[in-house]
Amino acid sequence: MFRVFLAGWLVALLEMGCAGVTRGGPQGAPADSAGSPADAPADEPSAPGVARRDCACADANLAWWRAGTGPRRAESSISDCRVYSNRSRELDSRWTSCSRELSTCGERFDVDDLNRGLADRDVLTALAQAPVLFGADPRPRGGEVDHIEVEGRIIELGNDCADDPRCAIPPGVAALDQLLGHIELFQLPQASCTESV
Repeated sequence: MFRVFLAGWLVALLEMGCAGVTRGGPQGAPADSAGSPADAPADEPSAPGVARRDCACADANLAWWRAGTGPRRAESSISDCRVYSNRSRELDSRWTSCSRELSTCGERFDVDDLNRGLADRDVLTALAQAPVLFGADPRPRGGEVDHIEVEGRIIELGNDCADDPRCAIPPGVAALDQLLGHIELFQLPQASCTESV
């Protein structure tokens, strides 16, 4: 019985080879001409300025800051492929400008992490709806919101309101907001800074 099974298996294997069958990716996806998995179906939402590339460059120019009435002003941004910049000042003081290149792939809070965050379905949906505010806006009471701009498209995050699902913050948007905070905390101490008027 085992010999019959083995013979049948070998015949099937030879037939597959003659038919030119190639292996797909890890999930059984068909292979392209270079032997790599074919592109995923193009049914994901998309937004201007966010186009997947390799992790050598950020997929979009973006900026983020806390928007409100506090005395401190600070803004972080990523532009020109992977240049992280930060401008900050206390009330009536000089601006401090800092910059540093993000690492590309394989390091902590790198361009690859950023690109995966930008490609999240929740983020793409939010960008397609921009300008959009998630959560409760505390600014009328002197609070602040997290302000994110991706190629000029604005997403703002206020206070999460668990008792009202209509103003809940989508998980992917919250994750991107948290990632941007991590990038700032990780990059700013290592950046080169100067003061200006």
